[in-house]
Amino acid sequence: MTVIAGYLNYAGEGKADLMERMLDECTSPYVENTIVKMISAHNKAFGIAMPKNRAILNYLLDDENESIVIIYGYIVKDGKTITATDIYGMNYDELLNLFKNADGSFVVVKYDNKDNKLIIITDWLSTRPLYYSVIDGGGIVFSSCLWSILRFFKENMIPIRLNDKAILGFIWIGRIGVIDDITIVENVRVVPPGSILVYDLETRKLSLQKYYELRYESMITKEKEAIEIVHNALLSSIQEALKALPEDYRSICVFLSGGLDSRVLVYYLSCLLGKRIRAITFGTKKSDEIPIAKKVAKELEIPHIVKTYDLNQLADYVHDLIRYSDGFDVVSATHVAYAMKILIESGCHVFTDGFALDLTLGGSYLDNRLRKITDESKFSSYIFRKISVFNHKELISIIGPRLRPQLLEVLKGLKSLIGQSIGDSYLNKNDYFFLYTRVRRFTVYGSIVERYSSDEILPTISRKFADVFTKIDPNLRMNHKIYRKFLLSLNKRLALIPYKSTWVPPLLPPMLWKTGFVIQRMNDLVKKLTNDRIGLEKTYFDFNEALRQKNWRKLLYGTLLDRKSLIYKLGYLEYDPVKNMVIEHLYRKQNNGEKIAYLLTLELTLREIFKYVKN
Repeated sequence: MTVIAGYLNYAGEGKADLMERMLDECTSPYVENTIVKMISAHNKAFGIAMPKNRAILNYLLDDENESIVIIYGYIVKDGKTITATDIYGMNYDELLNLFKNADGSFVVVKYDNKDNKLIIITDWLSTRPLYYSVIDGGGIVFSSCLWSILRFFKENMIPIRLNDKAILGFIWIGRIGVIDDITIVENVRVVPPGSILVYDLETRKLSLQKYYELRYESMITKEKEAIEIVHNALLSSIQEALKALPEDYRSICVFLSGGLDSRVLVYYLSCLLGKRIRAITFGTKKSDEIPIAKKVAKELEIPHIVKTYDLNQLADYVHDLIRYSDGFDVVSATHVAYAMKILIESGCHVFTDGFALDLTLGGSYLDNRLRKITDESKFSSYIFRKISVFNHKELISIIGPRLRPQLLEVLKGLKSLIGQSIGDSYLNKNDYFFLYTRVRRFTVYGSIVERYSSDEILPTISRKFADVFTKIDPNLRMNHKIYRKFLLSLNKRLALIPYKSTWVPPLLPPMLWKTGFVIQRMNDLVKKLTNDRIGLEKTYFDFNEALRQKNWRKLLYGTLLDRKSLIYKLGYLEYDPVKNMVIEHLYRKQNNGEKIAYLLTLELTLREIFKYVKN
């Protein structure tokens, strides 16, 4: 991943080569990196570390005036790619006007020595997160990687304190940074989406202004109109993202699964780029993703790379996942760290996938029960049931004395977060909530891990496309209704290839999808009777089964089953109920994989943080 870091320590003293060490904390050993130190003075420094020839980046440095502009990612407005030179001379009002109408996947850092102000701008969903901390006594430190900031803290003897509110929120709902944009470290925050942050070094004041707010409004109720505007917006978004790439980056790798999202994107890219794209599919040898993806690649006549792994092997990537996701991703998604390795081996400079189309167009988070909700209280209760990793009774039993005082505050924060969901119906409010929580603070971090190998374009989550799917009536989005017909309008032969989630072609109406579920249950029965010798696996990564493998068991015995682990020593969790949950899982009395994943992630993240805490 491209790492942008900097500090403006107005009152403190800088240290020689501190910026270089900050950047080193976040570079990947798997690829060759280029380091650019832009400004280096006793109390301020800016730097960039990027995978060589694998970064979408544009920057401008004015040595004479000690001013900079860095664009990590790409910005598009009116079909034109915006550069650092375009932004350099703009004042605040001009920037606000530009980004109110700009698109892309980006984070912008602008520092002007004349007015002594730092400006940070995120895209509408914050697809390239940036962390920051205001320093006591004046100044600010920021980075696109959490560990850079912790290195800064350690070398400047700034105490590193854990944020108990964030930790309880992670255990409860499995997300960090959704409540008040806080992180697991006190005084380190994430710049919110669609926002302009300004830090004034003279007044030592920080301000934030939102320039964009997503709004769900059910304006399009006709299928034909919905299909047409979806096609136009998606095609245009893909073309603009491709145009923003350097000329030598036009050979793109696309993750192709057995689902519909990547199938749609691969179709568009094959039409635009032909055989210059390479499809990549990975999974266990018996994963149902692989045979379906092979059929799609064959139909489109594109190069196809297939890689397989075993469940035990993925334990080797756990620490990479924690490190490269800043602890925001979960160990049950370790396959994305494996995907990072595939991108490197395949020589991919840029990659993409059908990011979040299942939510935005497929209505995968919509439920008929939402139609019956009549007030905010019932909506809040519904969301709580959907997002809670542990129910109330389980949560009370496992949390330790340090977290119990935080319960009411976190509950209040979650209720406030749910109440901020914007939409003209509870169906739309539901999608708004999951877009800004799950997608922004979970789905995107899988992409961030993969960016440590090469950079990414995200056309399926562009503002242009967002302004379209938010206008489509949720009754059209639910149960893939409009999605199926959209795919059929693109390519009928692709619609005849089975859909991974149902094992039947998406061409068939939803009422016949139940046939696929029957076939899947028969598959599960055959697998059980033959001790997994016959039958397909219905996931990239069966985490429940993985935890019972040798390498994963070893990891559990060194973490959750060790009384000396930080989660117990610090009073965050109670040992006995966690131990019982793990043992119950290992002996196949219950599948607790999802719950164990979050607790294991927390312990491993704490261990990474404590590397920066001086004894």
